[in-house]
Amino acid sequence: MTGTLWFVVWAVLVAGALLVLALLMWRLWRRARALGAELQRATELTAALDDHTATLTSAGPTVPGVVADPVTLARAHGARGRVRAARQARRGRRLARATERWRALRLLP
Repeated sequence: MTGTLWFVVWAVLVAGALLVLALLMWRLWRRARALGAELQRATELTAALDDHTATLTSAGPTVPGVVADPVTLARAHGARGRVRAARQARRGRRLARATERWRALRLLP
């Protein structure tokens, strides 16, 4: 009787261990499939990004360098000077407004 009881106990333990192993393997398989789907999506996004990067680089440089023709360089320097002057003018107006506010609050003489 005790031999049969021990056989049943061990059979239940082995069956439980196999069940737990099967559940763990099933979870692992689901995670592996989800990872594969995410990798596929990442591959598609990377391909789209590569295509977009190729179109941006084929458009040429946006800022002319020292190897550009003199006309392009002159236009770029002129635009840069106009942008710099506009920034300085905005900064001056902003400083004047701030100074007026501070004087209105009697924080400046």
